[in-house]
Amino acid sequence: MDNRTWIPTLFGVAAVGVMLAGGGGMWKVLLELLLLALCVVTNWLLVRCPRCRKWLGLKHPRYCPHCGAYIDW
Repeated sequence: MDNRTWIPTLFGVAAVGVMLAGGGGMWKVLLELLLLALCVVTNWLLVRCPRCRKWLGLKHPRYCPHCGAYIDW
């Protein structure tokens, strides 16, 4: 797993960790929403084709569905 995939995954795991932690209140809900938003945004910004720079989606294909370039994960 390279930087394109582990950074969004890290934010997602942190959001789940905060969600499963006990206690909380409004700050906990806001922190969960912030971490989930960071997960989505970093995935959208980082998981892109090196040739055409279009978003590759959530499945991490071996070839770009837009231009056909090989993706070396």
